[in-house]
Amino acid sequence: MPAIDRIKSDLRSRIWESFRRHGLSFPFPTRTLEFAPRRREAKESSRGKTGVVFVAEGASAGSSVRLSDRPLSIGRGANNDLVVPDAQASKEHARIECTADGFVLVDLQSSGGTYVNGAAIERHQLKPFDRVKVGSTILCIEYDGD
Repeated sequence: MPAIDRIKSDLRSRIWESFRRHGLSFPFPTRTLEFAPRRREAKESSRGKTGVVFVAEGASAGSSVRLSDRPLSIGRGANNDLVVPDAQASKEHARIECTADGFVLVDLQSSGGTYVNGAAIERHQLKPFDRVKVGSTILCIEYDGD
């Protein structure tokens, strides 16, 4: 095995070991890791930040919704952008907003609260791979955090 392949294999193993140690699990294909930055299209950079919210655990596990400049509403009600079919979630539970500094999660005074990485929040600056708990549903945030 050439040295570069051995290094890539070792790096992949360390990354997934770190994810497991921190309790992170991903319901999407595991072959999506990239070792070089993606080329950005001109259209994407003019629109601002984009990202994805993955439903990691719960009734909708495996589904995802794209993040953009437009606010993303999360909750049990059918009028939300991300509908969470979870009795413990409020009808209008939380919202993700795009700001100059990235994405911000805002709790909409939900009855059960909104949690990021296990801590209750009212407003929180999201970072890539943050785990958001809405009711008993776990969401994982992925975006280019620069």
